[in-house]
Amino acid sequence: MSVTPEDSNIPDLDNWLVRYCRATHPSGEQVGGWMVYQLQRDGSGVLSSAGSMSFESRGTPIDNAKWVLTRGMAEVNRITDPTQVLLRVESMEAAMSIPKTRTPANPHDTQYNCEIWQFFAVQWGKPHLNELIAGSHTP
Repeated sequence: MSVTPEDSNIPDLDNWLVRYCRATHPSGEQVGGWMVYQLQRDGSGVLSSAGSMSFESRGTPIDNAKWVLTRGMAEVNRITDPTQVLLRVESMEAAMSIPKTRTPANPHDTQYNCEIWQFFAVQWGKPHLNELIAGSHTP
């Protein structure tokens, strides 16, 4: 994990927001969706893209949320340079922070980690504002 020295210039970052949700259908199938917004200086957001998906359970509710969130993060990575992005993540349901993990528990975690570690920083919007600085990026 790198830290920007106090007296150095902070890069001019793009601000993006990924909102996601995930639920279990009565059939047992998982459903989810994500929306990607580019945040403007006035605090408003411009919807850039969105998607929905259905899939078999990946395990725990956190594993399933990671699977949905990975799609939203991949879209931000496709649109812009993630090393210049402060990404805010919000769940549209009762939220739980999904941690960055160093040692992937399964192949789906590997894909999640590949996406999330590219961002300059990630800020979890709900339930608390916990900022996580991405590793290996030095401005």
